[in-house]
Amino acid sequence: MSSSAHTPRFLGRAWSLLLARGLVCALFGLTTTFWATPDDTAMHVMVAVYMLLLGLVNWRISAAVRDRRVLAYALTIALFGVIVLVAPSRAMFAMVAALGFTLFGLMEASVCWMSRRSHPVVRDGVIIGLAMAGSGIILPLVQDLGPHGMLGVLGGGAIICAVVMLIGALTVRHETVSGSLPA
Repeated sequence: MSSSAHTPRFLGRAWSLLLARGLVCALFGLTTTFWATPDDTAMHVMVAVYMLLLGLVNWRISAAVRDRRVLAYALTIALFGVIVLVAPSRAMFAMVAALGFTLFGLMEASVCWMSRRSHPVVRDGVIIGLAMAGSGIILPLVQDLGPHGMLGVLGGGAIICAVVMLIGALTVRHETVSGSLPA
């Protein structure tokens, strides 16, 4: 049931999950913004937890919208979250995290692009996916700036995603309550 025609029918049920994803991104983005001196261990743990939470929320979204393609990128980011946690060096961390966020973002953007006619919130997924992929692409370029710089790049992408996702979640909630989107 991965047809884009099914997405609007089940999207009304997923508004709280979209909200949860937006809050996960906002929490990570704000934490990285205001934490002045993270070390390598904290960076590994924060990014791993962020990736695992993204995987968990997207797994739940995939069940709500009944789309296996969403499940594929949920599992991708969760797998890279586990690998990031055990990356032995900053350079390895940067490459693994970059690959994970880039794959996740490109997968999300392509799935949302293919389903873009189903609902405006799905089109927002293209922006979110490209923001994730962009932060992944930039990450190895700033590894010399240390944990604060690397977390800043990932946090910036997370804040962009949070804003778009929170607005989308509240839009879906409003449409569900007003009756223009089936629950």
